Amino acid sequence: MIFASFFAAEAPHFDDQFNWWVKERYTALAEPLGTPALVPLLVERLKPGTDRSTSDTRDDALDALAKLLGADPRLDPAGKPRPLQDEVMADLRERCGAVTPAAAARSDGGNSR
Repeated sequence: MIFASFFAAEAPHFDDQFNWWVKERYTALAEPLGTPALVPLLVERLKPGTDRSTSDTRDDALDALAKLLGADPRLDPAGKPRPLQDEVMADLRERCGAVTPAAAARSDGGNSR
């Protein structure tokens, strides 16, 4: 739960200049350490883009979402890969919505800093 609070506190700064590595580390750690409170914040990391940092962050966010949601959003009900860029991300945004980092921290049992 503490990790989710730190993630929520740092999320508004992920796209700041020179903060790409913070975004990448937190998103990568969301798979083993994340809680369901992070789902909306991870959905925000599903941004289109071709640069390495955006691509790596998107892949890590999808890995974390698969674990937290209990199903891999990249696969259809038959287990076949779905078109990633449009369909999967649109479904996740609709399913999970977006939340402010402050709301995510509050939903983390009051463990925000």
